[in-house]
Amino acid sequence: MKIGRKLISVILAVMVVFTATVLVQRYFETKRLYALFNERKEINALKFKQIVEMMNKKLETYVIEITYWDEIVKAVESKDIEWFKSSVETTILTGNDYSAIWVYNINKEMIFSTGAKEKGFEPDFAISSSKFDSLLENKIICHFFIETPKGIMEINGAKIYPGSDPARQTKPRGYVFAGKLWDGPYMTKISAITSDKICMYPYNEIFLKDKSDFKEGIISFIHVINSWDNKPISIVSGTSQYTQLKAISDAFAKDLFLFLIFAATLITFIMYFIIKWITNPLNLISETLKKENVSLIKGLLKDKSEFGDMAQIINQFFKQRTELNEKEERYRMIFDTANDSILLMQKDKFIDCNKKTLELFGCTREQIVDKAPYLYSPPIQPDGGDSTEKAMENILAAMTGKPQRFEWVHRRYDKSTFDADVSLNAFNSGGKDYIQAIVRDISERKKAEDEMKRLNNNLEEANSELRNFVYIASHDLREPLRKITAFGGILQKNLKGALNSEDAENLQFMIEGAQRMNRMIEGLLAYSKVSTTTHLPQNVDLNVIVSQLQDFELSLMLEEKGAIINVPQTLPHVEVDPVQILQLLQNLIANGMKYQKAGSKPEITIVSKPAPNGMVRIEISDNGIGIKPEYQQSVFIMFKRLHTNKEYEGHGIGLAVCKKIVERFGGKIGVESEFGKGSTFWFTLPAPCDIAEEALAEV
Repeated sequence: MKIGRKLISVILAVMVVFTATVLVQRYFETKRLYALFNERKEINALKFKQIVEMMNKKLETYVIEITYWDEIVKAVESKDIEWFKSSVETTILTGNDYSAIWVYNINKEMIFSTGAKEKGFEPDFAISSSKFDSLLENKIICHFFIETPKGIMEINGAKIYPGSDPARQTKPRGYVFAGKLWDGPYMTKISAITSDKICMYPYNEIFLKDKSDFKEGIISFIHVINSWDNKPISIVSGTSQYTQLKAISDAFAKDLFLFLIFAATLITFIMYFIIKWITNPLNLISETLKKENVSLIKGLLKDKSEFGDMAQIINQFFKQRTELNEKEERYRMIFDTANDSILLMQKDKFIDCNKKTLELFGCTREQIVDKAPYLYSPPIQPDGGDSTEKAMENILAAMTGKPQRFEWVHRRYDKSTFDADVSLNAFNSGGKDYIQAIVRDISERKKAEDEMKRLNNNLEEANSELRNFVYIASHDLREPLRKITAFGGILQKNLKGALNSEDAENLQFMIEGAQRMNRMIEGLLAYSKVSTTTHLPQNVDLNVIVSQLQDFELSLMLEEKGAIINVPQTLPHVEVDPVQILQLLQNLIANGMKYQKAGSKPEITIVSKPAPNGMVRIEISDNGIGIKPEYQQSVFIMFKRLHTNKEYEGHGIGLAVCKKIVERFGGKIGVESEFGKGSTFWFTLPAPCDIAEEALAEV
């Protein structure tokens, strides 16, 4: 009874404290929610402003870009209306879905205006031209709103300068104003982005009233839109439902009511059953522990209360004590029948071992136990280290919690040696520190590794001989080809006019064939040099490589073809041979410029993206003739050509060289193409270690 009374008193006290705590928590929670409510109002208003600014960026960018356009300067000065219709009107009405544009010359005379009348366009600009300079004073671009018959229109304006004056320090050539109507679809779009209900009203003080309601969780904000002269012309209101606030308030009231009912019911049941459920079970448990007789709590084993759990634990304890003895016996059986040598050490002495240990070391248990591990090792290890010192270093490292695994030469009891793989792991049992050593005989594996090294050395020698053979053979082949070309040219010159057309054509075929064979041999040498003439991989900035190609190696070709190389984003660094990455990019960019339709202007785009396993993927796209699907896999085969020399010059080795360079650094290369619309050649290369680790950390 004393225990029951104490429990009842404690429970009552806990209930009172808990109820008071809930009420205090409710008070502070309400204050916190009110603060969150006000914060949400501010966030919603700020978010609306940021989104409006973000959506205006496209119009702002368009106005700035068009005012740097040299062609618009010429059109303004010459009043070329047809140019405006063909170059500007389409971007306003279709290309960018803007509402209107007005263009003035330096004398503030309107040169051109266009727009969608259903979106508020008026041929005459709503602001007097005398206000232009004040609106754009000391500004690159001005931003304001005007009223139109269709509603409020957002305007961006700027002065027109030639592209050679990016600092805008010369005299302006004219003015451009472009607008976007804040119509129903536009307001719906803003509502979808902000997740608020956005409405626009004519400016009136009655719409400035804050409609926020804390109890109902309604959040409202007001945004006033000013005209070019800072006079208010419209009001935008945003409304959203803070559903969590109302739900939390309702849930708290309901939970408090249920808690009070639950507390009263719980106390009633506790007072009635406390003695029956506590005193008798405690007595039975106490007697069971004293007498170690589990039969005394047999009735409690089926009880679902905590005392039933205690009875189960006590019963389980006695079972586990029996099972522990059985498990110890099973452990000893596993320990003794393991295929690897297992030894237990305490400090630097063996205290136990299994049967495999005795078999491996050729000794008895007594010859192992209480012996130091280095006694079963030769004095010196193959690396020249002292066995005793190295053994103690590994043991001490394992004792600090760092598992050790290493190769070791052991010595059997008969003094013969064998190679072993050794693992050391420390653990604590019964307050004492131990080390488990697992020794595996790897003599056969070491023999296999030595044989593999020998075979690899032989293979490397064979590859070296093959590379030398290709180099020498290619040089020997080029000498007679030079003679054929040279003497053929002499014959062609000396016999000019003396040969009939068929013989002259055959002689030309012979000279061209020798020249093609010479170029193929040069390509073969280039292909072989990918492996024979290499530098150690370095951290290479691809942006620098592309700039070098534009300024030097490909500058003449770019100028002749009027080609453009686009790099829309900064390219990454890669870990490669800088000479070979230069050759790789040069081949792929040159191919993109070469394989073009007659009269087309080559445009090359280079982008990058992350790839798995610490690699980066580079994509080089062109607007050329493309490759049919059935040929996309064969373009990387040496001497494989899809066109004749009369159509496109080449010898079919460039892409094979690219493939070999990429694969040398563990990457892959491929092509994606649509015939007649261009190709995208892609390849992967390893990123520098620090960059790969940063990318992995972000993922």
